[in-house]
Amino acid sequence: MSIDVRIEPEVSTAIVAGAKVAVSTVLLGGVPRGATVIVAGPDGLDSAESTELMNALARHGYESVLATPCGRGTDDDVARALVGHLVDRVDARGWPPEQVGVIGYGQGARAALIAGSETTFGAAISVPRDARTLTGPGRVTSLRTPWLAMAGLGSRGELTGELSSYREEVTNRSAEHTSVVGYPGVTHCLHDSTDALVHAAVFDSWQRTAEWLNAHVVPRPTPLADAWRQRREATLSDPG
Repeated sequence: MSIDVRIEPEVSTAIVAGAKVAVSTVLLGGVPRGATVIVAGPDGLDSAESTELMNALARHGYESVLATPCGRGTDDDVARALVGHLVDRVDARGWPPEQVGVIGYGQGARAALIAGSETTFGAAISVPRDARTLTGPGRVTSLRTPWLAMAGLGSRGELTGELSSYREEVTNRSAEHTSVVGYPGVTHCLHDSTDALVHAAVFDSWQRTAEWLNAHVVPRPTPLADAWRQRREATLSDPG
């Protein structure tokens, strides 16, 4: 019988780009698979949703640090500073960039996009409240990190053409694997609901998030794997 243990994140505050930011942390024992840095808003996830997300990531073997800006937006400079602060925290835990996934919700979606365009991480994922956070002015179309975006197409599908055009542009200009997913009939896939279309979009977006991280974030080797590698290297260097 399995027991679903809930981890309460450790919450602290930090000053980033001159503003106070709440930072939540979930660290794991043993040998975690990887690490995630998450910008959750300010219009992305609430506190309960953030905790649920970090626990879901922990079940897949990912430590996480999550920043929630307090009462201000995330322009590009703030986005870079937020991601940089969180990356410094996981770096202190020994996580190199290829073992890190960057995830952004709401306005944080652009933070993940910018991070993936300027640095090579294991993976980047963007879940905006409004698809125009990605496709609007100053759009980023060349990625250095495998990047997944998931956005609503609007209740009448009014963003279908815009998101499709952006998907094509990103695919053509990025050397890394990218995927831009649109959900018809919903404005975004941030918050679950009893509405069938919204629930399906939220469920699908989480499945894609976990699969994207597992496919692209380089897992940390276990001590047994390290020992095997060392023995193999010693054998190859001394075949006699």
